[in-house]
Amino acid sequence: MTKVELQHLSKQFGEVTAVSQVSLNAPDGQITALLGPSGCGKTTILKTIAGLLAPSAGDVLFNGRSVLNIPAEKRNAVMVFQNHLLFPYLSVGENVGFGQKMRGVDAATIRQKVDEHLALVQLPGLANRRPNELSGGQQQRVALARALIVEPTVLLLDEPLSNLDAHLREEMRQLIRTLQRSLNMTTIVVTHDQEEAVLLADQIGLMFDGKLAQVGPPSDFYERPSTRQVASFFGATNFLAGEKCGNLVETAVGPLHVAANAVPDGPVQLTIRPEHVQLAPADGRLPNQLCATVQEAIYAGTHTRLRLTLDGDIELTLITAPAAAKTIGVGTAVHLHLPPEHLWPLP
Repeated sequence: MTKVELQHLSKQFGEVTAVSQVSLNAPDGQITALLGPSGCGKTTILKTIAGLLAPSAGDVLFNGRSVLNIPAEKRNAVMVFQNHLLFPYLSVGENVGFGQKMRGVDAATIRQKVDEHLALVQLPGLANRRPNELSGGQQQRVALARALIVEPTVLLLDEPLSNLDAHLREEMRQLIRTLQRSLNMTTIVVTHDQEEAVLLADQIGLMFDGKLAQVGPPSDFYERPSTRQVASFFGATNFLAGEKCGNLVETAVGPLHVAANAVPDGPVQLTIRPEHVQLAPADGRLPNQLCATVQEAIYAGTHTRLRLTLDGDIELTLITAPAAAKTIGVGTAVHLHLPPEHLWPLP
């Protein structure tokens, strides 16, 4: 197993800084996702780990040892690109076995390993087909088999699911997780899709403008975002400005109780996810109970999204079960409960 460590990694292309002072640990045997909008430096980091780019500053370590002076072909880190880059004039089997052939492995061993790895990615019996005879999902699996056959200790995936439709993405996600768990391989995946990162990764590094904004398990980004930008990227839409003193925050809609956290007293932004805002009875027994008016009710099959206004034209969004919102229409007055444990202060 291999632990990958980035130390103050930076990369410049002329006057453009693509990556700035990124430090990150990718634990061995786990999946780490580099997440962020297009152009934030994710793929540049992946290529630097693979040895396809040299950093402008900083270091890349495998198990505590720098690999900057080790050529790409000797790092035992294999990168699977967004576009599969299969050789169109070779068969599927020849594509998968290409790396072994370049290493001088004998033909019989290559055939055996090709069959094993095509079975591993659930493509048995397709060795004699050409890439243009395969679907996009099958081509992606061939690219994955070609990477795995050389037995890397680090697997690098660049937007592996972006060219697939919804049901194929789900199949590939499951396959990647199954393979990663069975092979116990350190995997770093680049994606701009937060749902994909959450479903795939043990750890997420969220990037904006070449810098890491937050690193942690997926749940942290929903329950403990570090900034408003992080919260917004993960779908938070509810924000209230206030002044924090201990576990109480004075806001334009009154004092609100919050759970203890490390944010210092003073000006804060409160955030609560739409699915955590609750419809409440009008008895006032619950803390953080507010009155609101429904401005819009959108039925979305598995849930109903309510857009609400509070005093002072402050807007909140609530997601609830369709049955709970069945009798609620535009203009309806409702009572809300903002659970303190889900009301999170941001600096």
